[in-house]
This record gives sequence, structure tokens and C-alpha cells, in this order.
Amino acid sequence: MEINVATILKMPDIYKMLKDENLNLGNITLNFVERTKKKELITHKIWRTEFNSNHAIEQELLKIAQLEVGIRCGDEYFYPKYSPMAKYDKKVIEVMSAEDIPHFEDIYDKTYGDPEFLNSNALKNIKKIWGYIVTIDIFDNKKEISKNLIFIKKHSPLKLLGKGTLNMVFNRNNGKFDKIEDSIFALEDKFDGMIYKGKEMASEDISEIMYVFNKNGIELFFDFHEGYKKEIDDKKDKLVEQKIIDKDNLEVLVSLSKRNKDLTKKFATVLNTKSYKTWDHNSISDTKSEFKLDEIEFDENDNLIINSKNYATVIKILDDDYLESKHSGNKYETHSKVRV
Repeated sequence: MEINVATILKMPDIYKMLKDENLNLGNITLNFVERTKKKELITHKIWRTEFNSNHAIEQELLKIAQLEVGIRCGDEYFYPKYSPMAKYDKKVIEVMSAEDIPHFEDIYDKTYGDPEFLNSNALKNIKKIWGYIVTIDIFDNKKEISKNLIFIKKHSPLKLLGKGTLNMVFNRNNGKFDKIEDSIFALEDKFDGMIYKGKEMASEDISEIMYVFNKNGIELFFDFHEGYKKEIDDKKDKLVEQKIIDKDNLEVLVSLSKRNKDLTKKFATVLNTKSYKTWDHNSISDTKSEFKLDEIEFDENDNLIINSKNYATVIKILDDDYLESKHSGNKYETHSKVRV
């Protein structure tokens, strides 16, 4: 789904929600995500936690959320659309539609469905905690609208100190260590990203926007790499239809690209954004000449020939990475392209 970065909520808007004195601590939850992968099938199970009645943990979780959003409220922050290979020389918060996030719908439905509660018996059987989700639900009775703020943290391996190990805590009152009999979860004071799901007016459509704080963490949490590979498999034949490559060389391109996580992302982006549609034999040939890309080869039918030396260059061409400055005439290989 296409998003308009000019109209999405910015961090000051989110921060205002988090600082609302009417925010109910009872609407904050902590959920651990268990991930299982069998062959190519990835599944998730959500484990809801129960807190004691004094809301101390909810207050700390809210404080972390406020800090993470608060430090990104400055006017210097820029909100580009998420781009797998992009690197920036300015402060950015990449954004994307939650609809485009692999596994998001499944994880969201399970989080807001009827998740099982984490207990001592469950801890014995959990194979791997993949990360955790903090949900902060906000209800505006005046506008008759509700909003979900969903904070994501990739957490691997889980910082769990379990029974059977010697766990101690330092008592500040008497300066001594006490042995802890129960399991301890050690949460971090940062999040990798946040998803806003809601609307600001009852008449509006619901927005689902991901704000990326830590790109690597978000990509790992949602298995973007697996999603990119599926995207490639689903859409790769479009390149043959574009008449720039034949089926045999396409399979070579797909196979080689999947060996490199960055190029997997880049190739999937090419197919998803349809940037390949601007290219044909003549335009690729011109780019080869202008940028001295001698590794690019064609067969007798003007289709690309793919090998281990040129597959990365082919993907970069299709993503329009080779650009020339109109002012200086200098030629560049670019990775971060922001439309103006």
C-alpha cells in the first residue's frame, strides 16, 4: 500500500499521545514472540505476560516508549519511505505501510486475539523467544476513536536468567547480594520500531504505519529476508515479460541474488516498485557504455547474460543506481535516492 509521507503522523504527534495524562496504564501489555521455522514455513506464537497490580512495569515500559519517541521529535528528522539499501547522512525515521511487512498481520491478530499467558510451565517448553512487543492502546472518548501503538524489539537470544543458575541481585539498602529463586527477564531500554494503527478522526480510514528506529532489528524480527525471497519468486517472471532477460538467465540471477541479503532486498525492491519497466536493451546498453560497465553482456537476442561477476551490477542498473549530475557531469553509483 502506498503511503503519503507528507500526511502521516510525525514523532511529536505520537509523543503527545504517550504523554497524555489520561493514558490508562491498564492498556499497556508486554507480549513475547516465539518463532518457529520448519523448512520455508515460519510461524509465530504470542505469549502475554501478567503484571502485579501496582503498574510499576507498565510505567517503565511507557517511560521507555516516551524516551524512544521523544528523542526523535526534532525538526531535523526526515521521514523517507523505507528502502532496503538506503543509507543516509541525515537523521531519518524510515516509514512504510504495515501491510507491506512480512508476518505483521498474523502477529497483530495473535497479539490482539486471545494469546496464552506466559507461566513457568510454558517457559520450559518455549524453544526460542524471538523478541517482544509492547502494546499501548489509546481510547479517545470525545472523538470515539481508538489507536494502537505497537513497539517492537528483536531480542535474541532472550535475556532470561532461569532456575538452576545462580542469580543474584544487589540490595542497595544493606549493600549485600540476595539470591533470586525465580526466573528473570531482562528487557532492554530501546525499541527497534513502532507501528501506529488507528485514525485521528472518526471519518478517516485506519492507517497502519511502521516507523523504523533500527532497520536491522526490524528486518530480523519480521524476517524481511524470507519475505524478499518470496517476493522475488512471485514476481520474477515480469523481467522475462519485459524482454530484457530469458528464463534461464533469470534463474541464474535469482539464485545468485539470494546468496546476498542486501542484493536479495534490492532485487525484491526492483520487482515490487516495478522500476524494471523503465529499462530495455537499448537503455541498459547505453548505461553500460556511459558508466563503463564492461561486465554487462547480451546474447544474440539482446537478452542479458547473467554470471557471478555481473549479477549485482544488473540489479543496480534495474534499480536506477547509476546516475549523472546535470550540474557537474559527474557519474555516480548511488544507494540512497530520495525524490525531490
